[in-house]
Amino acid sequence: MDPGSAPSPRWYVGHTLPCREKLARTHLERQGFETFLPQLLTKRSHARKILATTSPLFPRYIFIRLDLGRDRWRSINGTLGMAYLVATRDHPCPVPTGFIEDLQRSADGDVISYRTPTFMPGDSVELRSGPFAGHIGTLLSVSPNGRIEMLLGLLNGSVRLTVAQDLLEIAG
Repeated sequence: MDPGSAPSPRWYVGHTLPCREKLARTHLERQGFETFLPQLLTKRSHARKILATTSPLFPRYIFIRLDLGRDRWRSINGTLGMAYLVATRDHPCPVPTGFIEDLQRSADGDVISYRTPTFMPGDSVELRSGPFAGHIGTLLSVSPNGRIEMLLGLLNGSVRLTVAQDLLEIAG
């Protein structure tokens, strides 16, 4: 199927300049584009205080909902904070159907809350949503910000994957 004839509107991926995800979101929304910038709520210690902060779930990436037949999507590449709209040849690449909707269901607005890890290295875990939903892997580590590194068996090899813990459950 030709990417230009894809059912619209769909979610697409924008690559931002370093640490400019929020600036890009502001300017994209001023142009009338719907955006989604999933962020993790984390806690960090600073000057003997515990501060709650947010950081992008996917650093340097933002999701933009577009109707390619209607929207002037080429203007995105010139938007403040944006590097480019991820594309092949001359058409943006859509995000797999349901991926963004799954993320939005696990978020409060744009924020995905950090929860105390319930996983331990060596656990067998299953991805609940996204393009690898249903695949089982081995948990390697849990970072303080809630991201989980896992080893996922695909085809004839293994791939290291880092995901938010909200996307996993203990395999059973």
